[in-house]
Amino acid sequence: AAPGSQLVNSASATSFRPDPNPANNTASVTSFIVAESFFSNGRAVAAGRSHTTSVRTDGTVWVWGTGQDGQLADGNTGIGVQALTPVQVGGLENVNAIADGNGFVYAVKADGTVWGWGYNALSQLGDGTTTSHAFPVQVSGLTNVKAVDCGDFYGAAVKNDGTVWHWGASKSLVSTLFGTNPTPVQLDGINGVS
Repeated sequence: AAPGSQLVNSASATSFRPDPNPANNTASVTSFIVAESFFSNGRAVAAGRSHTTSVRTDGTVWVWGTGQDGQLADGNTGIGVQALTPVQVGGLENVNAIADGNGFVYAVKADGTVWGWGYNALSQLGDGTTTSHAFPVQVSGLTNVKAVDCGDFYGAAVKNDGTVWHWGASKSLVSTLFGTNPTPVQLDGINGVS
């Protein structure tokens, strides 16, 4: 919808004892579409559990929303940490793609490296630890990446050679057992992914 457009949602409820006044049994909400200036040069947008990330055409990354797990990449963590407007992720340039997870973020740089920040209790940042990071850290040993995505507590990447790699709480993708991979491992039997 174009900026300034209205979106109207209505809901009605009936119960065992509806209110005799029918107007009291319905609710309506009107939302207006707003064009935010920070999207004027946006290349991509990703939505996480309670945060949003965008990458601009100049390769810079911007994050807003809650940041209790460090997903704002501004050095802050804890209940109540939030940014209502986008904040630039410092030290991260030349980014081609982003992905948002359950309290964490990935960015793929033009050089094929993957960087992550935020929640890391199940090694979903792929840096070999379970320490959450409020600044970007490089996913260990992962290069020549063309695409990245994430589940609730794991990451997956496709390399330029068509192989797929995964890390974090991703063992259930290849086994009936739950477990974590603290650094990326290749997904056996999958090749030629474009």
